[in-house]
Amino acid sequence: MNKAILLDPKYVQAYLWRGKTKYEVSDTLGAIKDYNKTIQLNPKDIEVYYYYRAVMNEQLQNHKGVIADCTKAIELKYKYLALCFAMRGTAKVKVQDKKGACADFTKATELGDASAPGLIKKFCE
Repeated sequence: MNKAILLDPKYVQAYLWRGKTKYEVSDTLGAIKDYNKTIQLNPKDIEVYYYYRAVMNEQLQNHKGVIADCTKAIELKYKYLALCFAMRGTAKVKVQDKKGACADFTKATELGDASAPGLIKKFCE
């Protein structure tokens, strides 16, 4: 991917795949940097990049970053909405937003996320 980027610095897929690779080798900050670049280069097809970046922010325990990225992915109608709501809800628990977390877990449950009912039971009851 590095060579592809050298040949074409605007090749979005190379940044995406390099970011995924960096994630696999635990280079979370490097992965976030590549996902930032994919968003910068391709602002029209970015919901997946926000989701990937949310996963990286979760690794770094950047809960506000997770919330922001999941919110953007949800706004853009990312195809795995239930997962985004559950992830955002978990981050909201960590920033002491119980009401927001429970609303997200409820929405995740409605959308079919299998983990969400357990999260409701754990954090909302």
